[in-house]
Amino acid sequence: MHDQKQSPPVIGNLAAEAVGLGREIARAARRLDLGRAAHEPAIVARCLAQLGERRPFTPDLEVGLDAVAQVLGRELEREYLGQAWHSVLAGHDGDGPRYESAEVMTYTERGEELLQLQRAYERFRFLREEVLDHLSAQRVLMGMSRV
Repeated sequence: MHDQKQSPPVIGNLAAEAVGLGREIARAARRLDLGRAAHEPAIVARCLAQLGERRPFTPDLEVGLDAVAQVLGRELEREYLGQAWHSVLAGHDGDGPRYESAEVMTYTERGEELLQLQRAYERFRFLREEVLDHLSAQRVLMGMSRV
């Protein structure tokens, strides 16, 4: 009996997800007016334009990606309201759901949207690095086959 293992994600699937997520990020950033107070708004605007145009793998994008991450962090800090205690589901036991108190950060409505954007952006950066790593590995293997 042949044991079927789940194959790792194909580079094309990773790339397609990164491209789509990049476009979503660019749209959300425009809607939230991200970077309006950036130190270098042109770099942020260029980076977001490339993401919106389905070009997340261009070599010159790295500086812009770092700038966007910094802007996201700064703008999220401005939307921070404080911390609050909330009951959160901690699991289930024989008596039913079990809750614990947890201190959570609270944000304005725009801050909550920026937080979602930041999470999507972190996922995008991860996917982008995965694709670039796969491409580098393929180049190494191609070079080895010529030896």
